Amino acid sequence: MRADLMQNRTTDYRFDWEKLISFKGNASPYLQYMYARVRSVLQKGDVAYEGFSSTVVPEEPAELALARTLLRFPDVVARAAEDSTPHVLAEHLFAVASEFSRFYTECPVLESEQRQSRLGLCVLTARQLETGLGLMGIEEIERM
Repeated sequence: MRADLMQNRTTDYRFDWEKLISFKGNASPYLQYMYARVRSVLQKGDVAYEGFSSTVVPEEPAELALARTLLRFPDVVARAAEDSTPHVLAEHLFAVASEFSRFYTECPVLESEQRQSRLGLCVLTARQLETGLGLMGIEEIERM
C-alpha cells in the first residue's frame, strides 16, 4: 500500500490502519480516487483515453504547476530505481494528485476555450498516475 511505500526504507516504521485506508493525504486510496476523478473528467469530455493526443499549452498558474510536476516523472522514476527508494515515487504521485486537484478547481476543463489543451493535461495526468501506481504494485481504479 502507498502509505507503506511513503516511508523511507531507512527510517523506523509504525503500522497504522487509519493511515493505510485514508482517502486524504499520502495514502493509496487517495491516489486511486484522484485517478478515478481524472478518468471521470475524460469520460464526461467523451475523450478516447487510449489514443488521445493534443498539444498542451499551459497558461494559467495551476496549469503550469501541474505541467512542471508532470515533467519531473522520468527523473523521479530513475532516482527511485537507482536508490531503491519507492517513497520518492510515492511523494511525486501525491504531488501530481495535489496539483491536479488544484488545476481542476481553478481551471474549467470541459467548457473552456482551452478545452483540448486542458484535456491533454488530464490525459497526461491519468497516464502518469496509472504508470506510477503500476510501478508501485497498486491497481488503478476507474470508478469509486
